[in-house]
Amino acid sequence: MTLDPLDPRTAPAEPTPAAARWLLVGPDDEVSRRLAAHLGMTPETPPGGSRFVFGAAAASLIHGDGERAWDAVVYRPPRRRGCPALPDLEDAAAFFAAFGRAYGGGGGAGGTSPRLVLISSAAAVSPSHHHPGQAAEAERPPGRNPIARAWLELEALAAASLRDPTVAGPRAAAELIVLRPAAVAARDGEDVLCRVLRGRAASVPAGFDPTVQLLSPDDLAAAVEHALR
Repeated sequence: MTLDPLDPRTAPAEPTPAAARWLLVGPDDEVSRRLAAHLGMTPETPPGGSRFVFGAAAASLIHGDGERAWDAVVYRPPRRRGCPALPDLEDAAAFFAAFGRAYGGGGGAGGTSPRLVLISSAAAVSPSHHHPGQAAEAERPPGRNPIARAWLELEALAAASLRDPTVAGPRAAAELIVLRPAAVAARDGEDVLCRVLRGRAASVPAGFDPTVQLLSPDDLAAAVEHALR
């Protein structure tokens, strides 16, 4: 028997699931803006939707009245002032402390926590003459290089923010995904390669011909979106 759409016996339509709600926290630069645009975050985003904020923005981690909790939070740290090869660990510590207070140990609404996606750096792997730069994703390098140690410390801060010893019971802890992209090509990028490419000329030692790897902002955005979904 075929039911007419107006027949009261017609089964109700399945409710449309709410769109995922993401928070992107990072510096106000070309890479962050293109990442936000790729993820559908615009100034016209309605309340309760995804959001892009500058800086640590700890207050934004606590969702307002009538807004759903975040499904995922993406953190892209700013660089340390005067030393752009390193992440700003003070900014990161403030951000992760706020995240830990809000969601550590599964402290979110209903005992759940948003997924945390940290955009770290391939510089976390110490340079070595014994390999051309490839490393397994699960590798935990010792960080003999000071730049590598700083990025590894950033990752350790993120992991520590998910642990809250004061929370007891079977509450779902947040999931941490760490991305280690190569230098991202951007006009205002602070990586060494970006600064060299912005200049009209660059001087290098004779015979210096290293392997150079640059990542497109669009490719980074695609990787972040894949981690979110």
